[in-house]
Amino acid sequence: MPIDTNLTTIKEAYNPKDNLFDLLRFVFAVMVIYSHSFVLLKGQGGSEDLLAKITNNQISAGSLAVNCFFVLSGFLIMQSLSSTPSISQYIKNRFLRIFPAFFVSLFLISFIIGPFLTVLPSSEYFKMNQGGPVDFIFKNITFNIFGYSWTVRDLFQENPYPGSANGSMWTLKHEVAMYMFLPLTAFFLLIKIRRLFLLLTVILSFLSVFNLLYNYKLFNLVGDTFWILSSNEYDNFIRLTPYFLIGSLLYLYRDRVVLHYRLVIFCLMLLLVGVKVGLFNIVLIVALPYTIITLAIKIRFSVFRKYGDFSYGMYIYAFPIQQLLAYKWGESLTVFSFFLLSTFGTLIAAILSWHIIEKRALKLKDFKFRRDHNKKNEKIPSL
Repeated sequence: MPIDTNLTTIKEAYNPKDNLFDLLRFVFAVMVIYSHSFVLLKGQGGSEDLLAKITNNQISAGSLAVNCFFVLSGFLIMQSLSSTPSISQYIKNRFLRIFPAFFVSLFLISFIIGPFLTVLPSSEYFKMNQGGPVDFIFKNITFNIFGYSWTVRDLFQENPYPGSANGSMWTLKHEVAMYMFLPLTAFFLLIKIRRLFLLLTVILSFLSVFNLLYNYKLFNLVGDTFWILSSNEYDNFIRLTPYFLIGSLLYLYRDRVVLHYRLVIFCLMLLLVGVKVGLFNIVLIVALPYTIITLAIKIRFSVFRKYGDFSYGMYIYAFPIQQLLAYKWGESLTVFSFFLLSTFGTLIAAILSWHIIEKRALKLKDFKFRRDHNKKNEKIPSL
């Protein structure tokens, strides 16, 4: 795993085929499993993960991992948008990456796991009404635009963390919103005139800081009807948006941004100061994106990617698998053994999801593009 210590720009250093992106995403997925292991096994009053203790409950390992995911996603999705010949192709790519595997996971929860675990009669469980399996799939595959449905009927109601079949889904709506937002910025020339994109990123980052400091909700007047900008969702939206946009900004300014390990050390020092003064989440907005992108680009490690991209499968299957383990054997497991079993089971599910669903879906996304561009030998990123 060679590390490039030279002073270079992102454009000079970035090799799309030889980097740390895939391994980092896998690590972040494992961090989410680790963080969830405490609450899913012991309930809301259970012990906290190590990072929460170190930072005096300013952030958990799971929350940090989600922020990191959004940084990497912002960088790679901006790359994808810049490399894709049309908006329609870009939308098709995003659809095929997100929806097929997500639909299968929702279907398995609703129509395979649910019927085996419910104590309700089949006629009651499968009713076409609120709280049923179809309602669960519809509301989540549409990213809660039409309401929320966190579980199916009585599934996992007796668990230490009841009433949620897949609590990780809440981040997907915000990521999809960012997928939709980037083409809008391109349409209004904010990407072509990149100083405008920089200005937009700064404005939204300041809104995020204001929200962290003062719980200031700019869009509070819209009530509960405007999806990610509703009063229920705004906190999460404005917290995650800067990470995605700064990741995108780093790709946009790849010819100007310099990468060096000394700047990474400086960012880590800022984070330590943030922990001490109680402003960790604010410092994180500035320090995390540069640190993560520098590590992802400077450290060469292409071995992991040849086995597949399992991070998305781990994301959509980890929570229900952990809930299933807690339901069956929760009383006999320690947090550590629960974490290990959860990681192993989730990895198996993610491997199957990649080879059976995700990889096959991705083969469809640029079929026409390859046919039209074979002469140019262009490569479109798989993300």
